[in-house]
Amino acid sequence: MQKQVRLIVSVALTLVIVIFAVLNVDNAAINFGFAQIQLPLVLIIIGAAFLGIVITALVSIGQQNDLKKQVKEADKRVAEADKAQEVAVKTAVAAETDRMTAEMNAALAEKDDQIKALQRRTNELTQQQGQMPKPTPTEEG
Repeated sequence: MQKQVRLIVSVALTLVIVIFAVLNVDNAAINFGFAQIQLPLVLIIIGAAFLGIVITALVSIGQQNDLKKQVKEADKRVAEADKAQEVAVKTAVAAETDRMTAEMNAALAEKDDQIKALQRRTNELTQQQGQMPKPTPTEEG
């Protein structure tokens, strides 16, 4: 849409310049300080318009190059920030993994100790039952 608007504005300005130039066909003098030339006013107007277009294009190209540099620098900073964030996330994940692994190992060691204690208790109870007289059928019920 912007390109269409620019095209319409450009065509309109060109028409204004052409109409103005056609209406002013008399000769005019241009004084450069060191030389003076006589040209038809049409050529002076068209030349001035062309010179304005060239100057505008050069300034625009310079601005576009500056913007491209800024975008490139911004992209570089974003890439660096992404890389730093990725490293930070990996570090945090590794630290959390280590913490959880240590926590799980501690819980497993505690459970192993509980299992060993229960096995000892079972062995003790089994030994005690072996020393106790077996109940007779009348004592059971």
